[in-house]
Amino acid sequence: MPRAKKVMSEPTTPEIETKSPSSLAKLSGITLNQVMYVLLLISFLLNGYFFARVQSTGQLVLPTTTANGATATAGTDPAQQEPVARENIKVDTGHLPVLGNQNAKVTIVEFSDFQCPFCRRFYTDAYQQLKKEYIDTGKVKLYFRHYPLDFHPQAVPAAIASECANDQGKFWEMHDKLYDEQEKKGSGTTIEFTNDEIKTWGADLGLNSTTFNECLDTKKHEAAVTKDTSDGSSAGVTGTPAFFINGTELIGAQPFEAFKAIIDKKLAE
Repeated sequence: MPRAKKVMSEPTTPEIETKSPSSLAKLSGITLNQVMYVLLLISFLLNGYFFARVQSTGQLVLPTTTANGATATAGTDPAQQEPVARENIKVDTGHLPVLGNQNAKVTIVEFSDFQCPFCRRFYTDAYQQLKKEYIDTGKVKLYFRHYPLDFHPQAVPAAIASECANDQGKFWEMHDKLYDEQEKKGSGTTIEFTNDEIKTWGADLGLNSTTFNECLDTKKHEAAVTKDTSDGSSAGVTGTPAFFINGTELIGAQPFEAFKAIIDKKLAE
C-alpha cells in the first residue's frame, strides 16, 4: 500500500522557501525592540524623503511593490519592471561534480534543498528545458550546493544521501531520484519520506547498499552539507532555490524564460 503523504506547513512566498523566523532570530541576535526601532527609523526617513519630493515637485510619487518583488513607481506598468538582482556575486562552485561541459561559458551555481517543493518545481519545470537547450549543448554548466532548511526534517539526510551516492559516482542520478520519487507522491507540497525509503532508492540506482546505508546512517558527509550551507549564507542566500549565473543572482523557482534572459546576455558578453 503506498505511503500517505504528509503536507507540512509552507511559507507564504510562492516561489522560494526561506529560513524560519526563529532561525533568523537566532542568527541575528536582534531583539524585538531593536527591530521596531529600526522600522520606525526607516519610516521616519521615508516620510522625510516623500515630503521633500512633494516640496520640490509638487507631486507625491509613491513606491509600489509588484508580484515579483520589483519596485515600481506610480504611473508605470509593473509588468515592465525588472526584478532587482545582485550582480557580480563571488560564489565558489563547491566540491560536487559539474553537470555539463567543464569549459562552458556560463556557470550556474544552485543552492537547493532536496525536500523543498519549490526546488522540486524548478527540477520538474525550468531545469528540464535548461538541460536540453543549454547544458546538453555545452553552453552552460551547473553546480549543485546544499542549503537544507531547518523546517524540512529530511532535507539534511537527503543531502547526505546524495553525497554518499557521489562516493559511488552517482550524485546526479541520486539528485534526480530524490525529486522524482517525491513527485510520485504528490506535487506542489512538502513530501514526507524516510531514510529507509532513501536506502531503497539507492538500491534502485544500483549502489552498493552496504556502503551506501552505512554512509547515510553515520552521517558521513554532514560536514560537507554544513559547509555548503555556510557558504550560501555568506553569499546572501536566505531561501531555496537560489541561483548565481556567472555571478548574477536569480531567486526562486523562476520560469525557464527568466533563466534564458540572463544566460543569453552572459553568452553575448
